[in-house]
Order: sequence, then structure tokens, then C-alpha cells
Amino acid sequence: MMREDYIISQETRVKQLGVFELRGLAREIGIPSPTTKKREQLIKLILEKFKNGFTTDVQEKRKGRPFKKLSTIDEIVFSMTEDNNDKAMTFENIMLFAQDTHNFTNRPSSKETIELEAIVRKDKDGFNANNKEKWIYFNEDSESYKKLRQGDKVKVQAQLIGQGNQYQANQILEINDIEAEKYVKGQYTQRKEVLSNQILEINGLKIHAGKRNAIMLSEDVYENNDFSNLVSYCRQNEINLIVLGINTSFEDQVYFKDFDFDNFTTKYGTDNNVNLNVILDAISYAENLILRGKNVLIYLLDIMEIVRLSDRCFGHTDGNRSNNTMIIIQKIMELGRSFQDGGHSTMLIGYNELDKDQPLLKSEVLRVCKLIK
Repeated sequence: MMREDYIISQETRVKQLGVFELRGLAREIGIPSPTTKKREQLIKLILEKFKNGFTTDVQEKRKGRPFKKLSTIDEIVFSMTEDNNDKAMTFENIMLFAQDTHNFTNRPSSKETIELEAIVRKDKDGFNANNKEKWIYFNEDSESYKKLRQGDKVKVQAQLIGQGNQYQANQILEINDIEAEKYVKGQYTQRKEVLSNQILEINGLKIHAGKRNAIMLSEDVYENNDFSNLVSYCRQNEINLIVLGINTSFEDQVYFKDFDFDNFTTKYGTDNNVNLNVILDAISYAENLILRGKNVLIYLLDIMEIVRLSDRCFGHTDGNRSNNTMIIIQKIMELGRSFQDGGHSTMLIGYNELDKDQPLLKSEVLRVCKLIK
């Protein structure tokens, strides 16, 4: 391929990337503050970098620690070569790809501190945490920091630094709802998977424990008592209820405030990048609970909205499915499990009546689910 043809092909591929991918790629080739730039600005700056040549050997200005490179940079660049428009990542690489890079040259921009709750992420350099629209970075020398694992829920006291979505944690207050100083980082439980016939009966609704259950929803959550019954059942039976729903109605968001559950929902119109991170954190948090020996019920409000959001993030707006979307969906499906100790991780997967004939819903979701009517 001639150099001119390669540049044309590369330009086409860059323009096909979603904002999520553009930000990650821009960050890794040395474009400053990509989260503050619009899509067209990112495309222009990225193409200029590629035409002039670039290196990923960017050194972090903080002495003694290398710049945190995105581990999927080679895969992104590879995807823009002649024959690889959509090379699938692993789920672990998708997690890394979604993370924001901390600019360690920034200092607290305000003396004011706030309390934030977030889900811990792990990368090759250590831990950070995500709070939907906010990223939190830790003092690595603290005793509490050494207790962290990916998927932990933390409450921190933090100060705003640099960019408007980055915070420095001055103190870790709680880890998994326990005071940080008293929290003990125990061993993960090795739980043997088994088949189970256990049924969770919730006001006439029969949910198969440890399996994937699919239910067609024709109205918003707030419009009936099913959710209230679900919350009460989980509380009475010591089941951790995780609710994952993106771009939910404003009415549902008001309704959710009256209940105590692990809330991984966003309101309609939320930024695609924020939505994707909420999905990834919900999966990570659920896995953490399972490994800690907890019983879990994961309620997905609309599986096809998750599919569409993921496709948008990975640059697929033409109706074609992204390979990376399939990785995320398969990871979600794997969460339904039963264990020899009698515990379970149960999936309740909602889908909209308007999507009932979607090919992916039929072939990848309903085919492996117990159908609830």
C-alpha cells in the first residue's frame, strides 16, 4: 500500500471511532486534555499526529513513576490498519481503556473537601476509582490503600484537582461499607459452582436463583410495585441488589431515591463515556461481591440499551455490532451462577417490548435465559 493510500485509509478509520475511543487514543499519543475537546477537534489532532509520526514513550513528569500507558494502544492502532477495522479487546483491556489518565502535575485547585463514593479500578500502576462522572486518585502510601481490590466500594474525602472530573483522595473513610481503619482485606472465597433448582418467589414472580432470567418490561420502574417488592425481598433475605440501567427516565431516577440498593443507573441523556464506565463498574462490583461470598441479584433494566450504548462507544452507529459489545454482553451473562455453599449470583434481565424481535436479543440473551412472564 502506498503511503498516500495508507493515510487516506487511516483517516477513514479514525473518523469511524466513537468519542470514547478518540479520547483514549488521543490521550495515548500525547494530546493534552482530550476529555475537554469536541469530537472534530480530536479527529483533527489525532490525524495530525499520525501524519507526522508519534511515539508512545511519553514519560510522566512525576519523578520515579512512568506515565500510565493505555495497554490497548497497539490494538487501537492495529484496528486502523488495512484489514482490522474492529479488533476485539479482552474485557480487562476494555476496563483499562475506559479509565481516565491522572495528570500528576496537577495540584488541588481548592481547599474544600467533599465525600465521594466510588468503585475501585486496578491497572498496572495501582488503583484509582470511578464515581460515574468523577475519577478519584489515592495516596499510595496509606495503610487503607493497601487493603483495596478491584470492585471494592469506597467512600473517600477528596479534593478537586486539575481537570474538573479528577479528585485526590485525602482519606479513605470506608471500604465496602466498613470503616477503613477496621476493614480487613480477607481472602477471596473459592466457591464451587453447581446447578441449583432454587426459586426466589417475589410476590408471584418466580426467579431462578443462580441463573439468567429474562423479563419483558412494558412500562417504567416507577409505574408498578415490582421494584419495591424486589428491594424488600432482597433486604429480608440478605441479598445484595445491584441495579444497572442507563439512560433511564427522569421519573425512575426520582423514584430510586426512596430505596436502598447498589445503584448503577444513569438518567436519560448521560454522556456515552460515563454510561460505559457505569456498566463496567457494575460488572466489576458484582464480581467482587461474588468473590467475597455474598449473595447477589443483578437487575438489568434494559439489556438492549446497554448493547446500543456500547456500539456507539466503539464507533458502530450503522447498525453493525461491535465485537467489543459482544465481549461486554458475554461477561454480563457469565454473572449468573449457583454455588455449593448454597449461595448464588442471580441475573434478572429486562428488555423493552419494542425490542422483542431484535436478532441479538433472541440469539445471545433469550436463548440462554429462563423466560419470566
